[in-house]
Amino acid sequence: MATQTYIPLATTTLTANTSTLTFQSIPQSYRDLVLIVSGQGSSDSSLTFRANGDTGANYSWMQMSGDGSSVSGGSRSPDNKDTEAIIGIIDGSAVGNAIVNFQDYSITIKFTNALGRGNDSNSGVRMSIGSYFNTGAITSIELRGNFGTGMILSLYGIEA
Repeated sequence: MATQTYIPLATTTLTANTSTLTFQSIPQSYRDLVLIVSGQGSSDSSLTFRANGDTGANYSWMQMSGDGSSVSGGSRSPDNKDTEAIIGIIDGSAVGNAIVNFQDYSITIKFTNALGRGNDSNSGVRMSIGSYFNTGAITSIELRGNFGTGMILSLYGIEA
């Protein structure tokens, strides 16, 4: 029998609109984390993250999107950091999904990058990378955005 790779850590189905959701006490026994977000937002917004309650200017991000006829993008460079990193987009008028990989979240000798991919019927496809400029292991992830009732957010640990 094959060994399971994606280990479920937490799943939340929202019963009301909210702007923040935090996954706490993340175990350090995995190499990577995968976040899966599915549903419709309460309105359009960015999907962002903060690690370990850190509200300092320790984040940068880059994103791009395309809908088959046009492309767009944006970024915040490491020289001009933000207090959170964009890792996706939440659409308030269409059901969509996003998958975000937090790479090497438990390794304390390098920064953590979060690679996001998402799509919905209005905006097309998107890719993003958010970086957290701190070498501490990530033990909590605060997600921010306009999350709608019924959205499902699941966090998985990835075995090395």
